Amino acid sequence: MAIVSELSVSDIPQLKSFVLEAWRLAGSSALGWTGATDENITEIASESFLRGLIGNPNLKVFISKISEEVVGFCAIRKIDDQSLELAGIIVREDQTGKGIGNDLLEIAKKEAEESGFNTILVKTESTNKRAFVFLQKQRIRRTGTGARKAQRHRSESDCSQT
Repeated sequence: MAIVSELSVSDIPQLKSFVLEAWRLAGSSALGWTGATDENITEIASESFLRGLIGNPNLKVFISKISEEVVGFCAIRKIDDQSLELAGIIVREDQTGKGIGNDLLEIAKKEAEESGFNTILVKTESTNKRAFVFLQKQRIRRTGTGARKAQRHRSESDCSQT
């Protein structure tokens, strides 16, 4: 069973390995990595970059681990006083379909609600069918070209979007 938690300093080596391995397996043509290069990924996976994610008041990073291995992560970024952006959810390819993405999205939504945000904006490539299916299963609907918003959920059945 995967455990989801906020990124801590002790998680940096595992997250670094995860990012590099996910990139190695997916490559630059994979959905979700649009525009990335080997140089970008090397920078993103650097210890100094990852340390900068911790304690940033405008950004929260959550990881999903099985044993001590990171199998997924997501990040939320403050846009304004009412809105956050889901800056991404990445789950290791061999772990998809096991609820890890769902758990990461749920913790992001919980953090948004507890912090007083009303809206989570989700952006994805228009060709990323897997992301669209995932978001539809989460009852997040498309509100514009390439943009999705999820209003804070007040109950299990309240999934209206703005």
